[in-house]
Amino acid sequence: MKRLMIVLLTTLVLSGCPELGRHWSDQTETLYVDSYKVQCDDNASTLCFRVREDSSDSWETAPQDFTGFSSFEWGYRYTVEVETSFDNHGDPESYDFKSVIDRDPVTSDEASVILTLYTDTGILQQLSDTEWSLSGDVSFTCETFCSDLLTAVNNSYVTQLEFNVQENTVTLSAFICAAAEDDFQSECAGESEEDWYIAHFMSECGYSEPQLCYLYKLNEGADYELLPLDDGISDFEYEWGSRYDIRVNKTQSAAGNLQAAELIEENTSPESRIGSSYSFLFIVDGEAVNRSSGGSLTMYDLSETFDCGSYSLCQDINDYIEDNGDYHQPEYMLLRAYVDAGDVVILDVVCHDESRTDFRQCVTDEDEPEDINWNI
Repeated sequence: MKRLMIVLLTTLVLSGCPELGRHWSDQTETLYVDSYKVQCDDNASTLCFRVREDSSDSWETAPQDFTGFSSFEWGYRYTVEVETSFDNHGDPESYDFKSVIDRDPVTSDEASVILTLYTDTGILQQLSDTEWSLSGDVSFTCETFCSDLLTAVNNSYVTQLEFNVQENTVTLSAFICAAAEDDFQSECAGESEEDWYIAHFMSECGYSEPQLCYLYKLNEGADYELLPLDDGISDFEYEWGSRYDIRVNKTQSAAGNLQAAELIEENTSPESRIGSSYSFLFIVDGEAVNRSSGGSLTMYDLSETFDCGSYSLCQDINDYIEDNGDYHQPEYMLLRAYVDAGDVVILDVVCHDESRTDFRQCVTDEDEPEDINWNI
């Protein structure tokens, strides 16, 4: 009887461990694959796919073997069918490519990617004086960064590069930073001081929700760019019609992305840009513009009043911003204006369209706005 009890207890214990010796069968699954590859890890000379199992998940570097996907082209996002093998814990162990379900080119907004590369692994390979390769997977020309790139590789620096990736073409667009591995975080990320010129007007940021951004540049001769900060510049008081020369303490990520800015020093006498001789172009999202009343309107919760009546534009703008419940949605508008006596006087609606893509093309097709060097 005692021996029988031992056998029964052993059976119960083993039955409480359902994964002991369990075999997970291969399964055919759907997998989403991103438009570019990244270095597999700090010690790898190879590139890995970025994948996710659900369209709402975040992209992850696939640590598993991914075989057979030889038709992959940079600049396209794929939905693919794979046969997934699992380890003893039921986690994916490898993917075997079966077929492409869907293939979509990325938009211009999604084409910019930043890669952090540990060059001591040999992942960056020089093919000629001007041509390089990422792990033998895809090639690119070094453009104006040839000497910087060669120096970084010769010194085995951790290097951050920005690429434009579209339709199987990879273009090096910026050499962000390079430093020894031990110094990378301190030299390529964190806080630093910088001088900025701030324009006397603002423009639509292009986020999912309507918002205005400052326009800034680093030197007098440069073009203005949108300042991509949701919270603006800490401790900075701004008025339309004033051009500012300021010094800020900026915080950026290791990927070179601007994260915050705090005012350190401001020109006590900002340059006045009031009057019609200082007209400017700026973009607004019609969703953030209120219907006019008495020849003026408000937008983006600003304290400034926008004069649409002086040049008989109120009705046109009302038409562009109203949703009549049928087919018309609030439109994006490229406006020409100037600041006068506290008001912003709208001179012209240069371009308008309810589709952001068509609006970009509308702006590009216009001959007049040669002084606009940013977009949404």
